[in-house]
Amino acid sequence: MNHRITNTLLAITTSILILLGCQKTQPNEENVQKITDEMDVTERKAVSQDELIAVLETKNFDLTISVMNRVKMTHYKGDLIPLLKNIWAGKLVDIPNINKVFVDHPRIRLEIANVLLQASRNDLGFDLEPNSYNEYARSMVHSKDKDVAIQAISILNIANNPADLFLLKKLVEEENSATFRIAVIAFTNNRAATQIDVERVAEALKSSEIREYLMRSG
Repeated sequence: MNHRITNTLLAITTSILILLGCQKTQPNEENVQKITDEMDVTERKAVSQDELIAVLETKNFDLTISVMNRVKMTHYKGDLIPLLKNIWAGKLVDIPNINKVFVDHPRIRLEIANVLLQASRNDLGFDLEPNSYNEYARSMVHSKDKDVAIQAISILNIANNPADLFLLKKLVEEENSATFRIAVIAFTNNRAATQIDVERVAEALKSSEIREYLMRSG
């Protein structure tokens, strides 16, 4: 399977797993329900700027992540990249109804970083800052919020940066039950990882489950 498609599907799967386990926040139930009704059969429909803005204005984590998953699946994201770039940079003058605290929350910021990082890898012709998205993800891999940590490690998998190999190795060695699967995937997928690296990490692991998962993935 194409590596870009694999990374996109992995990122979406990770977001879905996070979505299933998170609490819902509904500051405006009527507005959320209206948007949800409009989305009933549009799972694969391209997301417009207006729709994304409307969803962000609800301050609803579940709904926003659901729509961001559709954004990831959209073949052409050109209409959305400028909007997401501005949100990432905190430039909300033209979209005053979007709550800065909400879009600065790690769960939402990591979703935006995910889309922008993939756009930069796919060379869509925008002036993007992949190092910024990668660095933010690194800062979140040890979040006490397991969902945030999973999102962050998933982004390191997409980035596939050799500079992250040591960090990914340490994440696997931590044997964290919440994050070891995505950590193993990111570690073994990293283009700097060798079979020797995988075997050495496996030897240091105490958990037979994680060791077997690592060896299967490697």
